[in-house]
Amino acid sequence: TIISQPNIGGTVSVNGSTPPSLPITNTYNDNAPINLGAVPAPGYYFVHYLINNHVLAPNDSSANVFFNITATDTVIAVFAIIPVYTLTLGVLPLEGGILDVNGVGINPNPQTTTQLLNDPFALSATPNFGYKFVKYITKHHDLLPNKLVPDVNFSMSATDTIIAIFEPINKINLTVLVEPENSGSVEFNFLNVTHFPYIDSVYLNSTINLSATADPAYNFSHWEMNHHLMLPDSLSEKTTCIVTQHDTIVAHFRAKDIVVPVVYIPSSFTPNADGLNDFFTAAYSESVKEGSIKIFDRWGALLYVNSNLNFKWDGTQN
Repeated sequence: TIISQPNIGGTVSVNGSTPPSLPITNTYNDNAPINLGAVPAPGYYFVHYLINNHVLAPNDSSANVFFNITATDTVIAVFAIIPVYTLTLGVLPLEGGILDVNGVGINPNPQTTTQLLNDPFALSATPNFGYKFVKYITKHHDLLPNKLVPDVNFSMSATDTIIAIFEPINKINLTVLVEPENSGSVEFNFLNVTHFPYIDSVYLNSTINLSATADPAYNFSHWEMNHHLMLPDSLSEKTTCIVTQHDTIVAHFRAKDIVVPVVYIPSSFTPNADGLNDFFTAAYSESVKEGSIKIFDRWGALLYVNSNLNFKWDGTQN
């Protein structure tokens, strides 16, 4: 005999045939194979079978089972109404971030819906700028892998409220200087800074971008920070660092070497064709790029002119 409990909860197929109604009683030969399949009615789900004299394979909780009949018996297919649960989802504080549910952001916040048993959910918490995700708060569900990560999954099993908690990220004060004064400028997170000291606040664990530009009379030397490591290094004009605590940033510049141009003019020469000091010439340093010469006699008459510093004058008038 096959019985459905409750009678409107569903039906059971026997060896592939679904009876028009239950209960139903059939007669079988000894050891005949019996295949049962439980089909719940809309709004119900299958729970398990009850049977007295046989063992069901694979087990009495499977909707589709098998056994060989060896005795008169009664099989009861137990069904239950699918429960409807209330689920409330939200974020705190309201400006802290966004909560996506199965790929869709909740709106309004909080949002309350009705759900069925075992409905699957995937939650993803994304913090807004200046905030970080902390945890989920829930009473009746186990969130996988755990409630401390922003992306979790669960299946509906009870009425519940699940809240994603965010909190503000701490800000860090940074002071920017140049040494010596008026030797250059600094680009701080793409903002050109020319007046020092410059003080700004950034979020904890954020990355700052620095770039040093020397004034014409200076060259960049190096960066200096007390509590941070600069990447790629402190010798590059452009560098970065991850901010973890209050600190002072110093861009060091050094003055360029001053090269004084030098020209040597001899006081005499001997143009007597003896091969020694026969020509009047000038010597000059590498920093002298161009020049010209004019030679006058004691009465102011012009004797010699040349626009090339590599001249050689033999003492005659040209």
